[in-house]
Amino acid sequence: MSPPSFNLGIVACGQMGTAILAGILSQDPDANAPWNVKRIFVSVQTAASVSRLQNMFAQHLSRITIYQGDNLAVAEHSHVVILGCKPALMEGILGAEGMGDALNDHILVSVLAGKTTEMTRRAISDIEGRAGRVAPRVHVVRTMPNMAAREHASMTVVSSPEDESDIEAVRVTRWLFDHVGKTHEIPESLFDLIGSLVGCSAAMFTVAVDGLLDQSVAGGLNRPAALKLVTQTLYGLAKLLEAGNHPSVLREEISSPGGSTIQGLMELDRQGVRSAYASALAVTGERAKALGSKEK
Repeated sequence: MSPPSFNLGIVACGQMGTAILAGILSQDPDANAPWNVKRIFVSVQTAASVSRLQNMFAQHLSRITIYQGDNLAVAEHSHVVILGCKPALMEGILGAEGMGDALNDHILVSVLAGKTTEMTRRAISDIEGRAGRVAPRVHVVRTMPNMAAREHASMTVVSSPEDESDIEAVRVTRWLFDHVGKTHEIPESLFDLIGSLVGCSAAMFTVAVDGLLDQSVAGGLNRPAALKLVTQTLYGLAKLLEAGNHPSVLREEISSPGGSTIQGLMELDRQGVRSAYASALAVTGERAKALGSKEK
């Protein structure tokens, strides 16, 4: 599978792949680490994207090779490959001639919404089966990070290994994504919903932030100052939750009898905000599942 020092590939490197790349390159190789990334091979679709990555990672170009549209070359040179394309493009990329041989006995890390481990394996093996060849053995690991990876603050969920031979692949994957935040292992049966929780909920929270900012501006505070205050408030809340405080307990502690906080909370209940967030997560999970089922 992957040696202690391995080459990493990122196929169809978009915003998430770039964030992961930045996180890995920001940390120097550690002699005491269980693994180290030697070289990184990246594929993008356009010449503009090649130039963008070259400029962004100019000081690391001795470790990076960037290809335009050559996904197979990335797979051939790498031991661990992160697949970051749109879900509808997966079958075309993994079903390309030679891709199965290139990925054989390697780790393939998927960050694609809705695409199950079985779907990913099938996309690799189908072309081999049509050619009468034995399907390759690829250690597929399903993941869902979020865009906070570019600030080294992602929460990435990782699918539990399906059998004993995939345990090492999951460990390598978690080590990689620990470079850009934290990881948590979940059964794949929960992936559409919980992947949406970590991948989409930050966007949902921005709706609440915008509402708070709008009212702050309406009340006379300029937006940059309001954003600074809200940002620190959210950071403080995150620290309190991380310390183990339950959300309902925190609400009780902050809400004084007859005070302003309880009035605001009651208004949120009247507006159905709690159920709206629950419903929003439910529909994102269903949409993730639907994206995976779409044909290429």
